[in-house]
Amino acid sequence: MKKIILTLLLSISGLLCQAKQPAEQLPTFKGGNLQTFREWITAKVKTPKGPGGMAIVIFKVTADGEAVLEEIRNSPGDAYETELRRVFAICPKWEPGWQTDGETGEQVYKSIRFTIPIRFESR
Repeated sequence: MKKIILTLLLSISGLLCQAKQPAEQLPTFKGGNLQTFREWITAKVKTPKGPGGMAIVIFKVTADGEAVLEEIRNSPGDAYETELRRVFAICPKWEPGWQTDGETGEQVYKSIRFTIPIRFESR
């Protein structure tokens, strides 16, 4: 098995998170925290041959729990973008984030946007 080296640089306990609207509860992945998502991505990504580098991935977890890839910035090349798109296409559903409605007190599920840098080591 080829050794895949993928580093997800994570902040606020793992993730640079930008929420368009605030959420009381951020989305969770497979019953775990963001480390669980990191481990999943690391296991699924097949690093393309090339010089490596870092890509900035912007995605959102919808109110239905789907991870939707919105943008890839600063990609080291087309092969890296293609691989990231492949991995997001097979991403299992998340538990969506929510906010308590101030008037009704009910949980309202929200789409939450995340930005994560992904570093590919050269191969």
